[in-house]
Amino acid sequence: MIELYLVGCKVAPNNFSSAQRVFTNFQKAAACPHNSRRFFLRHFGGELQEGRVQLWKEKIGAIEPFSGNLATIWGDIKEHEALERYKLLTGNTVLFTDFQVYRNNNLNDNDDNWLGCSPDGVVDNVVYGLPYRGVLEIKCPYYDGDKQKSYPWSRIPLRCIPQAQGLMEILDKDWMDLYCWTANGSSLFRLYRDQAYWELMEVALSDFWFKQVLPGRDLYRKYPFINPLILLRSLRPAPRHELCPSIVIASKYLVDNSVLLMRGNTGETAIGTISDCPQVKYWGNASEIGDTILESPQARKITFTGSTAVGKKLMAAAAGTIKKVDAIYEEKLQCT
Repeated sequence: MIELYLVGCKVAPNNFSSAQRVFTNFQKAAACPHNSRRFFLRHFGGELQEGRVQLWKEKIGAIEPFSGNLATIWGDIKEHEALERYKLLTGNTVLFTDFQVYRNNNLNDNDDNWLGCSPDGVVDNVVYGLPYRGVLEIKCPYYDGDKQKSYPWSRIPLRCIPQAQGLMEILDKDWMDLYCWTANGSSLFRLYRDQAYWELMEVALSDFWFKQVLPGRDLYRKYPFINPLILLRSLRPAPRHELCPSIVIASKYLVDNSVLLMRGNTGETAIGTISDCPQVKYWGNASEIGDTILESPQARKITFTGSTAVGKKLMAAAAGTIKKVDAIYEEKLQCT
């Protein structure tokens, strides 16, 4: 989700009564002096690719910061609904944290506090009696308002990986639940922290901030050029950082190694497998779910809702990989 900040504090989406109010507060947040002096996780994907020049112009003060659009308004309005759905499906407790600055817990305005984030939540779990905490990131894709196209992701978009790894690094968490909510269903992915990936990212981000933004901002404040793209061209970033190809390849690797914990459409039967750590749930018809189970050889137990016929199909599909299948009949979960 796009983050909103007012003097370093996240604005909860359920505080707004209308889309106009969301948009107004987004504009106020963008103008906040704290924000102009920091680099936020929502900027990660744009900094690496086509948005670098635009972001550079924003950060040196040459243009107004991005103030939101229909997609960001949609995301902020729906985030609370998505959060409640995530908690219902997983049973997880979600905690909310203050604005976090990388490697520095104070909010003084100095160049050491240049990288910050405000996550959608911290997942509070206990596994084998030990605390097991991760980060929650919620995405509500807009699809240009077309409900016919509004279905949950089956694979994490590459653009989400830099932000995800940055959140885990800044918050010092080892895993993330990435929850994609749409009007027609949702999907949940588990991502894990990768230190080597962050080391690549940190080089690209540091180059952008310290070699291009800070010197460009100082010059622009002294001499407010009409066209900084020409007069400050020596500091203007290239469309892509030299490490971008390596980061893209690394992002693909992390997407391939992410775990799809659940995916389904509104109103369909919910089916779950229980592995050695988190509970995994799937929605859909029996043949599709059977194929998914075949890809999860670590599963040892299936809990499903539906008819006996559904159960037989699931057990038949899973017989080759699951040592023991225990079918438990429950009331149908209505996915509203």
